[in-house]
Amino acid sequence: METCLRLLLAALCLGRCSHGTQDRILQDRILQDQILQDRILQDQILQDRILQDRILTTTAAASRTRAYRADGAESLDTGTDGPGTHPGTDGPGTDGPGTDGPGTHPGTDGPGTHPGTDGPGEKTVPAEEDGTSQTEEKKPDPACPPLGLESLRVDDSQMRASSYERTGLGPHRGRLNIQSGLEDGDLYDGAWCAAARDRDQWLEVDALRPTLFTGVVLQGRSSIWSWDWVESYKLQLSNDSETWWTVLDGGREAVFEGNRNPETPVLGLLPVPTVARFIRINPQTWFSNGTVCLRAEVLGCRVPDPDDVDASDPDPGSKDVLDFRHHDYSEMRKLMRSVADQCPDITRVYSIGRSFRGRKLYVMEISDQPGTHQLGEPEFRYVAGMHGNEVLGRELLLNLMQYLCREFRAGNRRVVRLVTETRIHLLPSMNPDGYEEAYSKGSELAGWADGRYSAEGIDLNHNFPDLNNIMWDAQENLGDPRRTANHYIPIPEYYTQEDATVAPETRAVISWMQDVPFVLSANLHGGELVVSYPFDCTRGWTPQEATPTADDAFFRWLASSYASTHLVMADPARRLCHYEDFQVHNNIINGGAWHTVPGSMNDFSYLHTNCFEVTVELSCDKFPHASELPAEWENNKESLLVYMEQVSPPRPGPGSGPVPAGLHGAGQSPTAWARLRSSPCWSTWSRSVPHGLGPAQVQSLLVYMEQVHRGIKGVVRDKTTKRGIADAVIRVEDHDHDIRSAADGDYWRLLNPGQYRVRALAPGYLPSARRCSVDTEPRPTVCDFTLTKTPVQRLKELRAGGAGGAGGAGGARVPQDLQLRLRALRLRKLRASTKAINRRREGQRLQARSTRRTRRTRSTRRTRRTRRTRRAQSQTRETPESGLRRAERDLD
Repeated sequence: METCLRLLLAALCLGRCSHGTQDRILQDRILQDQILQDRILQDQILQDRILQDRILTTTAAASRTRAYRADGAESLDTGTDGPGTHPGTDGPGTDGPGTDGPGTHPGTDGPGTHPGTDGPGEKTVPAEEDGTSQTEEKKPDPACPPLGLESLRVDDSQMRASSYERTGLGPHRGRLNIQSGLEDGDLYDGAWCAAARDRDQWLEVDALRPTLFTGVVLQGRSSIWSWDWVESYKLQLSNDSETWWTVLDGGREAVFEGNRNPETPVLGLLPVPTVARFIRINPQTWFSNGTVCLRAEVLGCRVPDPDDVDASDPDPGSKDVLDFRHHDYSEMRKLMRSVADQCPDITRVYSIGRSFRGRKLYVMEISDQPGTHQLGEPEFRYVAGMHGNEVLGRELLLNLMQYLCREFRAGNRRVVRLVTETRIHLLPSMNPDGYEEAYSKGSELAGWADGRYSAEGIDLNHNFPDLNNIMWDAQENLGDPRRTANHYIPIPEYYTQEDATVAPETRAVISWMQDVPFVLSANLHGGELVVSYPFDCTRGWTPQEATPTADDAFFRWLASSYASTHLVMADPARRLCHYEDFQVHNNIINGGAWHTVPGSMNDFSYLHTNCFEVTVELSCDKFPHASELPAEWENNKESLLVYMEQVSPPRPGPGSGPVPAGLHGAGQSPTAWARLRSSPCWSTWSRSVPHGLGPAQVQSLLVYMEQVHRGIKGVVRDKTTKRGIADAVIRVEDHDHDIRSAADGDYWRLLNPGQYRVRALAPGYLPSARRCSVDTEPRPTVCDFTLTKTPVQRLKELRAGGAGGAGGAGGARVPQDLQLRLRALRLRKLRASTKAINRRREGQRLQARSTRRTRRTRSTRRTRRTRRTRRAQSQTRETPESGLRRAERDLD
């Protein structure tokens, strides 16, 4: 009985204890839930504050970059390289830039984009050819374009300062990326520098009208002798230049982070965008061993002002509806594919090779028979993006593709004539790796040199074989320039080695030059306003010395044809870009007289091929903001077309359509005479036209301008077989530069007007000579040659049992001329070494891809294993509820 009572009491106590335990557990769970909810709320508040702080006050460099970038190589295209490919490079075939679909329509960039965010907010870009991708998130941006300190839209009169050391360091020199002269103390130094080192100094910019200011980009002083920059600064605003207020941040005066070196631009965003007319940069601290010096760009949006009579004036733009924005590698491919789809009958997209990081070097061909060299039709090329950060040429060529396609479809007779009589090749990006580096930072933050070099750190404009010194050394050794080669000079032996410092981009372009018999070319650069012509390299490595070619007069004309039709370059009232006044040279200059450039593409084209090439510096701003691209297109459109017409001049008469003149439409332009007077041909015109001519007569002058300075063309044929003779030498008497005929026997020799005695020579043939007249008619003079085989050559063919000529399709594949044999051998070795390098790099890429896949697989396996382990542990871990249930089961 006693035992039963004890058991009953124990059961009652256990029941009460169990109910108490359950109550406490329930209370603990409620308390834990409340704590967890409080923590979640606190985290949300903290994240909101962090996000708000980032949007309003971030000045870190990471927040100033572009919305996305493509650091790796793009995925392979769906097309295949066509026939005619050479070893080691993707030859001119029929592959396109992929099937990414049509390009985005014009205007997607909009006028309110930050220099570094021309693209969409989030984008997945193919990184490597194994299909991996990377996603970049949109980063804070100032939402307004630059006012135009760097692009010179802001006049010198709009800039003031508290003080300055001297005229060369005045407020007008405080422009982003402005470059200094070679010596300190000259009139064109590289920044605004205050006369005193205190916190009362300022640089002021007048926007001329109410402007929503959003940020400032700051840079140190450009100098090879001094190190000066501002490390922190304040911003002050005003509506009348009398009453100023300082930009605040949370009730306190905002102090913005400045520079840590002279060259890297730093963006400072206003905590709250503010409307004002004037803005001042007020330095607070600066480099301890330097002075108060800075270069700047101001970001702001124009605000409509009903009281301002000029407020309704539209910003300069273009009437052409084109895709005016910056295109990264992926978007460039889409745009080229879109143009090819719109005009499939006159376009062909092909690749000439790959960059160091595997990106293809795409070329757009525009011709009435794309993919075919037509007898007697000149081959023309534009090359842009040799320096990756000089992006204007790239965008201009993309715009030119769209323009030619659209106008051809619309029946524009000028464009139709260009397309049907010229085979045009457009290479928009020779250095796509460098461009992606500059594009990732943005137009105002890329600095002066970021992206200039290839991914290997090579300056492509110094990477071609230096044939100048080879020719000059041979002339000195032989003592007679006539006994040395002045054209088709072979590539040196060292250049063909696998360990030679030759960029894959350079190798691809050299092979491209061999495959296509180019006649005329232009290399588009940026950072100045001038056209330079060969030679670029000086004799004896002199830093600056005029070094003319045998065709100096014609090169001067070619340069003038572009410079005199460029709307800004030809404006006599324009401001200097940096420190050199090229207007005293009519905006053209011999390359050596500017600065020596050994291994330039211009010199190589002239000495190794038949192609004449000039360098065009398109704009003071290497990387203009997207909002400035329409105006830049208008500045260069006529020049781009006129320069192409130098190999296919317009025909006069009613069937020629709109006057394709150097100053097309200049009769309605108030600056027509100013541009015309800037041309080096003005003196000739002024002596040959009646006095008192006004703008109404400009177009007739322009027709005259297009008619002069052409040349001769023709075909060199075998008298017996009537087939063209390849590599025949075309020699103009008293002209120390020869050219050679193409594979079909046709040639094109650019010459000034005059009477010339021309000879055609080929191995195994008797030379032939004739007089050719080049006059002012707007077309080249046709000078054909028919060569007769020598008796010795006929005897050799009879003994060999052959009847084919030395040239043409049935001729020997190995050239008989010793110089041509050496040239062909060196080129073959260069292509072989290129192929070996490409094969090695492809193996390295495949190995790297395999390594990445292995690492991803291992990481995935570890993650899965960890998840399974945690899941098993959570299943075996005992909770209070499970322990209570187990105790109840034990009692039962």
